[in-house]
Amino acid sequence: MLGGLRLDGTNADMWVTFGILVQPKALKQHAFIQALRLDAYHALTWAHLGQARLIIFASSPAFDEF
Repeated sequence: MLGGLRLDGTNADMWVTFGILVQPKALKQHAFIQALRLDAYHALTWAHLGQARLIIFASSPAFDEF
């Protein structure tokens, strides 16, 4: 996957796939944001970014206040 991003870092689909496969939450978010910078209308990216943000928010102490 990383080899593909090195060869073609301008492919939004590659960034989305990387975001899906990688484990660290911050890296997931970074990959999805990179994909959106390349294609702001990529619906799959928006869905995965929203899901990642919910997971990040749910694991924060601020979530317990709601």
